[in-house]
Amino acid sequence: MSDRGTKPKNAIQLQIDALLSCAAWNAGAFVWTNNVKDHVLATYYVGYSHCAPKREKDQVAYEKCLADFMVPIFDSELLLRALNGESYNIFTEMRLRITDAEIQKTLSTAEKMID
Repeated sequence: MSDRGTKPKNAIQLQIDALLSCAAWNAGAFVWTNNVKDHVLATYYVGYSHCAPKREKDQVAYEKCLADFMVPIFDSELLLRALNGESYNIFTEMRLRITDAEIQKTLSTAEKMID
């Protein structure tokens, strides 16, 4: 977070979200929460740190690493839509819930990687 110069409103809650995001990433699982925005932010920050060695060497590899790190994050509405058989792109849906331009770019890259 210090690299990006951002200060979350509730740092301890963001740490918990980051821990859950790491656990989901390690397990190859998704996150189901009604706080998609904070979980996407936490996942991005963890990926940002994880992919940092590539940032200076190869921008394309860094962006792909970061996009690959983003796990699907569902809220109750998205989960119900999926259970009802509706087809949608999870990264597009996550992007709609985020205002940060860098995170939106990362989610767009993730979306292109699954096409």
